[in-house]
Amino acid sequence: MVSALLPTVEAEVCLCGLSGVRAEEMAEDLDAAKVSDCLHRTGKGLRHMLKDDGPFDVAVIMAGTNDLADDPEPGDLYQNILALHTACHKAISSTSKKK
Repeated sequence: MVSALLPTVEAEVCLCGLSGVRAEEMAEDLDAAKVSDCLHRTGKGLRHMLKDDGPFDVAVIMAGTNDLADDPEPGDLYQNILALHTACHKAISSTSKKK
């Protein structure tokens, strides 16, 4: 992605892609220092990552498709994704005010 933006936009990309993790788990583990996926790879909880590795200007959340295999209640899935969105919004809003 970064190479596609060059030379017009200078960007640094930080990611934490974990396989098979459901939005429900991501919401529960927002502050976790260590989260494991189905391939035994590790990452950080989203809010923990935002604090440790930021500041960030933009966040892209890819969540919810793994949850569909368990036929979740739509409202529950919505609340879990909303929790992820809220964590990003708070972290990015607070850092952008400091600039």
